[in-house]
Amino acid sequence: EVVRIWFFPAASRLTLMLFLLVPSVYMVSKGLRVVALFDGFMYLIMALLALVPLHGIIDGNILFLRPVLQVTIGKLTSGALKSGVSFLGFELLLFFYPEILGKKRLFLTGAGSIAMATFFYVGAFIAAIALFGPVQPAHLTYPLLEISRTISLPIVERVDLLFGGLWVTAITTTISGFLIGLVKAVETRFHVRNRISLTVISIVTVIASLITGSFAEAEALADMIGIVGLAVGVVFPAVLLPVAWLRKGAIKKWHQSK
Repeated sequence: EVVRIWFFPAASRLTLMLFLLVPSVYMVSKGLRVVALFDGFMYLIMALLALVPLHGIIDGNILFLRPVLQVTIGKLTSGALKSGVSFLGFELLLFFYPEILGKKRLFLTGAGSIAMATFFYVGAFIAAIALFGPVQPAHLTYPLLEISRTISLPIVERVDLLFGGLWVTAITTTISGFLIGLVKAVETRFHVRNRISLTVISIVTVIASLITGSFAEAEALADMIGIVGLAVGVVFPAVLLPVAWLRKGAIKKWHQSK
């Protein structure tokens, strides 16, 4: 939706989805090493994106933040539930699969990445209010792009286009990360070859993108998929765990009786 509104308003959803998906599919087809190398390169670009909220905080009016300080703690933490579901859905799964090596390091890395993303979005929220006032950000669809329009550099004439281009490129890392995770999961669970699972998942992704007509619909679909994934990945194994313990105890007693 962002790419269509800001860059290609006349393009169809299918064209834009293929534009974003094809590079990710290509990288995933080359293996985890290529995806990791591209993600490492993108970290340098993401550092540039982090400077956009910083500009708003520095050049904004700090008095605009007074209404935010008067908001109750309940409203400030209203998004904690979705963050918690995301945390449970990815990082805590490591504890349910003991064959994974380096669980502690992966857990700390995942928690650190969530913390960095949280600080980034909180910074963007503060920057938007400091620049545009406490009321205007509610009417801005994409505050970061609006903030980038207020930046003037002697070298780059249109900072918003540079920011948008880098942001669109960064989307590829998210798509490729989810793709390779799904491919490996399907390959392990159903014992199919990499290219077959990648092809099927890519087709399903394109179909899902065509079903949703707006960002709100896509978010609702993602929430439903997230609930199903949480039930399958966390609730279902948690229910089976005591059953496995009881079964293990029964089998042990049976062997002892023999």
